[in-house]
Amino acid sequence: MHDAEPSPADFVASLAPEVDRLVIAGHRAAGPRVRPIREELALPNFGVLIDLRKLLLSPRGMDLVAAAAIERYRNPGDIVADIGRHVSQGLLRWNLERVVPTNGGRMLLDRLTIALGEAVDILWPDVEPARDVTATLHAVIEEARASLSPDRFPAFYAEDGGFMPDRPSPAMLLWSMLSSLRYLRADAHALAWRARGLNREEILTLTAGCNRIDTTTVTQVWAGVLADARTLFQTLDRLRERGWVSQSGETWTVTSAGREVRREIERDTNRYNSTPYAILEPPQRERLLDRLGRLPGDGG
Repeated sequence: MHDAEPSPADFVASLAPEVDRLVIAGHRAAGPRVRPIREELALPNFGVLIDLRKLLLSPRGMDLVAAAAIERYRNPGDIVADIGRHVSQGLLRWNLERVVPTNGGRMLLDRLTIALGEAVDILWPDVEPARDVTATLHAVIEEARASLSPDRFPAFYAEDGGFMPDRPSPAMLLWSMLSSLRYLRADAHALAWRARGLNREEILTLTAGCNRIDTTTVTQVWAGVLADARTLFQTLDRLRERGWVSQSGETWTVTSAGREVRREIERDTNRYNSTPYAILEPPQRERLLDRLGRLPGDGG
């Protein structure tokens, strides 16, 4: 008697860490090439210029709805402030309700794109494996476009529809596809936690607490999760009312009910994420995992 083949949901649960590893590796590999550009321009950081590069370089520029989808775990006011800072630097400008780069901003975004491309070319120099993987990923992305609603998967559609250089290298194409699929999973995750009635602050707080096994103080677990301490305690109070965290003095703990809800959210994330991958036969899924697992992920 043979073991049952893993379901598409089980497959995407195994795939997600590989996608994360490789997308992050690309960013890390680009870091040494990006830092001199930032220092040359005397910019403290690139902010949305890095995270929303593909949207800003698209023909019509970027709208705030797409920006908020990509940056859904940031306060929307902070995104607008970031844009305003780059407007004052002469790198971005408003065009009605959209944000577009100035000539100088476009030159900078082009340089960042080239830096990323050069970095991933060095990270993944073997052309044939990259082409082998991208053929499979292309089929999944095409199925996602055909079967998933932009209203439910806005970050995927924003990232996937953003700028790509003409004739990208196999490594750059692979990295961009992986990035689009990473946002597909992010959308699936948002669907799952919203279905439980959670907001952005609550899912961040619940997840941070679940990542710790022992009981601990708020400052130890949630430092840096929410910038505003008042918002953090209000969020913890709401989670406590639902029985998902408990408090003893200064110590807050995620309850067993809270951990089970977090596990349910992960299961639903996998289910929502799995839809376009169902077109792959089990041997294709196994081959994809194997090929991605063989790709270097040390971005420096």
